[in-house]
Amino acid sequence: MSSPAEPIPPAELGEAPPPAETVSSWRRRLRDALLTPIVPLAHRTLLAIPEALVPSVGSALGGLYRLASRRERGILRRNLARVLDVDPASQRGRRMERDVFRHQAVAALETVHGIQRPERLVVEGLGDLRVALERAEERRRGQVLITAHLGAWELIGAFVAGASAKRFFEVAKPSRIAPANRLLAAMRRRAGTRVLWAGRRALLREMVLALRQGDTVGFAMDQKPDGLRGPVVEFFGQPTEFVAGPATLALRTGATVLAVFCVRLAPMQYRLLVETVAWDEEELAAPAESAAARQQVTMHRVDRLTQRFAAVIERAIRSHPEQWPWNYRRWVFPDEPWTGARGREKRPSGGPSAGGAAASAE
Repeated sequence: MSSPAEPIPPAELGEAPPPAETVSSWRRRLRDALLTPIVPLAHRTLLAIPEALVPSVGSALGGLYRLASRRERGILRRNLARVLDVDPASQRGRRMERDVFRHQAVAALETVHGIQRPERLVVEGLGDLRVALERAEERRRGQVLITAHLGAWELIGAFVAGASAKRFFEVAKPSRIAPANRLLAAMRRRAGTRVLWAGRRALLREMVLALRQGDTVGFAMDQKPDGLRGPVVEFFGQPTEFVAGPATLALRTGATVLAVFCVRLAPMQYRLLVETVAWDEEELAAPAESAAARQQVTMHRVDRLTQRFAAVIERAIRSHPEQWPWNYRRWVFPDEPWTGARGREKRPSGGPSAGGAAASAE
């Protein structure tokens, strides 16, 4: 039996279960027990929808989602006004609101069908993805893949796994609902994706090992970081906290960084946007006059590289803004109260960074 200090055997990477919750109340155990048969049944029900009806059913579900989600409508309207400078009451604002909710439902439904029946998908840009992966793999330092919750982002793992002989690992935050974790893990395995669950002590070691073996590690890095504070960069003109993991890994291993996005064109038709993010360690370095300044230099490099990643992600979102979840509370503005998980009004105590940290506990 291997000790914790030994390398993780390659076959075991991506096979660990999500971290167990530190507190599991009887209510949560009861909820999971009730949902255990319901979640697979719901999945089978969605798969039973005829492919020709998927867009119309998805549109109807998106409309119901919008009507039922008063709080998320408020978040979306606030983001449109404060971040995109779009009047939510204008024709453009109303159309954007409808399109965002509709797209989320349609893309989710098509993802379920696409993972089950990949031959039904029509995808542009697969050649670009293969070329980018081949060039990156020639360096033998692994690939860090960054993406966003844009379009049908869950399909990216299937496309990367199919375009490369190397393995693809997705860093994923576990759901609080155990049956949902099991379903998502099964869908990702079917797509050829191995999952590295966030929140586990071995995560960093596993990611570094995967990269050193020449594999690809993917991050959807556009949402708020949990736990530790991340670098604050400019994103859509707003000071925004990002996860530090992708930049830290790239700097530590010298991995090639690929930005890949999957945007929807038509029913079951998608386009891959592929970009190799150029970076050079010396270019990102800040002068260090003493050994005591090494940590500051490292933080400076992580900040600058994360800013570069954020700019690439923002450019992709701006090309298809209706396919990004503007109903997600990505920003908390210091002059605006926000509602916590229990419905009580709160107000950030500091600037945008403090607000972002507070919102991550929501």
